[in-house]
Amino acid sequence: MMLFKFRGSNGSQQTLPGAGLRHGTGITSIAAAASLALLAPFASACGKDAKAATPQQRAEKSQLAGYNLAELATRTSDLSTLVSLASACNLVGVLADPATNVTVFAPTNQAFAKLFGDGPLPETCSDQLKSTLLYHIAPGQLRSDAFGQTRGFDTLLSQSAQSGEKLFIKADDSGVKINQSSSVSSANIQASNGLVHIIDTVLMPDQNGTVVDALSKREEFASLVTAAVAANLASALSETPDLTVFAPVNQAFEAVGTPSSDVLTKVLLHHVLGSRVLSNQLVAGSQQAATLNGDSLTIFGDEQGFAIFGSGQSLSDAGRIIATDITTKNGIIHTISKVLLPTNIN
Repeated sequence: MMLFKFRGSNGSQQTLPGAGLRHGTGITSIAAAASLALLAPFASACGKDAKAATPQQRAEKSQLAGYNLAELATRTSDLSTLVSLASACNLVGVLADPATNVTVFAPTNQAFAKLFGDGPLPETCSDQLKSTLLYHIAPGQLRSDAFGQTRGFDTLLSQSAQSGEKLFIKADDSGVKINQSSSVSSANIQASNGLVHIIDTVLMPDQNGTVVDALSKREEFASLVTAAVAANLASALSETPDLTVFAPVNQAFEAVGTPSSDVLTKVLLHHVLGSRVLSNQLVAGSQQAATLNGDSLTIFGDEQGFAIFGSGQSLSDAGRIIATDITTKNGIIHTISKVLLPTNIN
């Protein structure tokens, strides 16, 4: 068994049990990661302003405004799969409650067909299905013309989820995107107790998706995701269980430039541990952790938090851990301010 080793502030060596490094986990095709990404429900995008509605569409929306959210969905033929799944998870009552005041990002039947393929729809509610449905519902009424720069919005899953489980919504002249991927086909459909945006892709909460899914939905990790794809690591990072990823923000990559192709994989794997390490396992003092490139990195706890640096760096070059514990089904993500450089990498 590999051990996550560190020294406490008193200099005594301590150990934390961790999962062994998984050498030999193949870097398989990116297509495999893409198929897993389909399990990432609710990455959606809606137009910043709803496209100009026809008179017929305006009349239809006006007629629907008198119905509650459950009635509205039942009367919308392209939402029949959503209604069926909500019924299985006993969520219809929430959508029918007059006191409810929420926004529903409603996937179409085709969106669920992309998720489930040719298989049958679930007839019973699993924890994963219920959490996915709750991730599509946001407190309050969020109209599409209110969105702007990327911002995280709470969902009904947020209060109970360890990592917040927010929807990341950005609006610009090209429209509104949710979690960097999904589009809205019909926006701002008013119900008596809330608002509906119809979307073309099911959104996946962090807890049900992979490390790559969680990184991809967050704009601040765009450079890291691009680098992982270029190094053919996206599939391996999606399929390997029990990882910890120290994820540099975009500005960190801008500061060092893009590593050459022959060292890119080594640099990226220097940010990954072969076991799950939560922030509450980090303590004051110097801590050493083995990385998947066969090297090690150092985490130093002080009164300001935690500094982190690679084996090819020193404490004076350290970045900071600036956010922690994004929890996914195959690992943990901590946000860091610098790229970690292994030994013999300039």
